[in-house]
Amino acid sequence: KQRILTLRGRKARKRQYRYDTTRALSDIKTFYDIFYKPYIRKRFGRATHLRRFSEFIAARQHGMLLRVWDGNLWVAGMLCLRGKKEIIILASAVLMDKTDHLKQGALVAAYYFLFQWAEENRMESVSLLRSRPHLDDGVFHHKMLWGASALKDSWPHTCYTIRIPNSEPVPKILENQLVWDGVALITLQAARKTSKIP
Repeated sequence: KQRILTLRGRKARKRQYRYDTTRALSDIKTFYDIFYKPYIRKRFGRATHLRRFSEFIAARQHGMLLRVWDGNLWVAGMLCLRGKKEIIILASAVLMDKTDHLKQGALVAAYYFLFQWAEENRMESVSLLRSRPHLDDGVFHHKMLWGASALKDSWPHTCYTIRIPNSEPVPKILENQLVWDGVALITLQAARKTSKIP
């Protein structure tokens, strides 16, 4: 965590962002309506799948909303659940106004401050939640920059099977797909080379 705080905090310190945390229902409602919905809709367009506001309310009971401020302007936030030794990000967003807060580093600052908060509160891990298990996926790559590692998901509905006949090469698009070899997640290309998959 300390390495992440040192390497990734430059932008937050340079812009002199600050943060606070809240569990106030009015703040969570503002985050949902003004930050989360517009940000997710702009980012994913027609593929948008929004969390319900009831999920945000439920998270409030065992979590917090981390807010990032640029002077007196609230520019980004993260809704998080708190476990005994882990903090889990449920939703993150930046303010979608005339300023490009994403480009200015507001979301990077939110991650930075969350890791700082986790360190100060003796959390053992920060869960960045799920992403596609592919080394070329932008979301996965972004999470790796924050020290994330791929873990096998315990939810059975996240599993799928890839069957490629031994006589056929691995399609280029799937070479960096992470697969479970019975012990760890490795690329499909590496699994094929080491014959670790049937």
